[in-house]
Amino acid sequence: MCNFEFTVEQFRAVALVRFSFLQANGFHREPSMEETTPTGGTVIYLGKNVGFIFSLDMRDQCVDGQVVKVRDGQIKRIWEGGYSADLFTHLVRHAGYRGGRGGSGKTKKPALEQMVDGWAELLKQAGRFLLSDKPESLPEKGTERANLLNVKSDKKMP
Repeated sequence: MCNFEFTVEQFRAVALVRFSFLQANGFHREPSMEETTPTGGTVIYLGKNVGFIFSLDMRDQCVDGQVVKVRDGQIKRIWEGGYSADLFTHLVRHAGYRGGRGGSGKTKKPALEQMVDGWAELLKQAGRFLLSDKPESLPEKGTERANLLNVKSDKKMP
C-alpha cells in the first residue's frame, strides 16, 4: 500500500484558497467536472472562453496545470475543435514567458502548498491575457502562432 504525503482533499482545500484570485477574475470552480481517483484528482476553473485544470498526481507528488478552451460552459479540447495545452508550455509559446515554473522550494511551506502557489504565481505573472478570458485569449483551432501583439508585459526586452 502506498503512503502518500497528501490527499486529494488537502489539494482541493489548498487550491480553493490559492486560486481564489481566479474567481475575482470571473472564473468559477466546476466541481461536477472534477475527477477523483485512488492516486489523484483535479480542480477545474472555467471562464466564458478559457479554463484551467490543475491535476494532483499523488504517486509522483506533483501538481500540473493545463489551459483549455471553454465553449458554452463545456471544455473543448483540440480533438473537439477547441484548445488544450500544458499551462507552462502555453505561456512560453504564446505569452513569451521565460521564467521558471515556480514552487522551487525556497520557502518553508509544505510541498503541496509550494506546488499550488507556483501555478498561482505563474498565472498572476504571465497569464494576464488568459485571465482576461476573451475569445482571442487562446490560439485558434489548428494554429500554433502566438498572438503576441495582444499580450501586455511589464518586462522590457533587452
